[in-house]
Amino acid sequence: MKTIYTIGHSTHTTEEFLHLLNLYAITAVGDVRSSPYSRFNPQFNRETLQKELKACRIAYVYLGDCLGPRIDDPACYINGKAEYNLIAETDQFAQGISRFNRFRIKGMSDMDTLFTIGFTKKSARQFFTLLQTAGVRRLVDVRLHNASQLAGFAKKNDLAYFLEKICGIDYIHLPQWAPDQALLDLYKKKKADFAWYAKTYQALLKQRDMDKTEVPRIKDKDCLLCSEHEPEFCHRRLAAEYILSIRPDMAIVHLQ
Repeated sequence: MKTIYTIGHSTHTTEEFLHLLNLYAITAVGDVRSSPYSRFNPQFNRETLQKELKACRIAYVYLGDCLGPRIDDPACYINGKAEYNLIAETDQFAQGISRFNRFRIKGMSDMDTLFTIGFTKKSARQFFTLLQTAGVRRLVDVRLHNASQLAGFAKKNDLAYFLEKICGIDYIHLPQWAPDQALLDLYKKKKADFAWYAKTYQALLKQRDMDKTEVPRIKDKDCLLCSEHEPEFCHRRLAAEYILSIRPDMAIVHLQ
């Protein structure tokens, strides 16, 4: 099943808004505002927003004329107020949905994809099915330690074997993408919050010259592996966003 997300720009900065889109691997945005301009938040004016999204390889289409809450058809108004359930039944609305679907597919077609996944809170069946269904070609293990007995099916040698035999997926361990032990300990022992951890980790990637040594090694349909179930507070998300900053031709998809 394909997922369609919704978002409101509120008073977000451009950076906060783009971060939210990247967090959920959004590759196309359909703007359904009847008036795509904001006096108080001009960063979300139509032309400005489209430019920022394009720089991040996110497709944009304006659909407010078809899907917005203001419409010229008087049959969609009751006591002078537009009723969205009536708008949703119009041919104009159906045309807008069709237009967005065509644009979404076109916008994604020329992008390489970088996946991420965490193995905790998943059965082996769920884990390998997610990888196989997504079309992952290589699992890139970005854990610092990957040989713990607690890792179960995700223990290094076992995981490489299962990937090859079950899915035909390659495996590589690249611990240079992992935080160092000192940084990991500070965060795990709650001596540092995630904002500090993220900032320090990103500085570490720059210090290691990852943009020159490791980012070029990332391929289409690679998948970054770590342990955390969700990507929001995991360094695999930070690594993926760092790669995206160097390789804007890629789309990020977090498998869950």
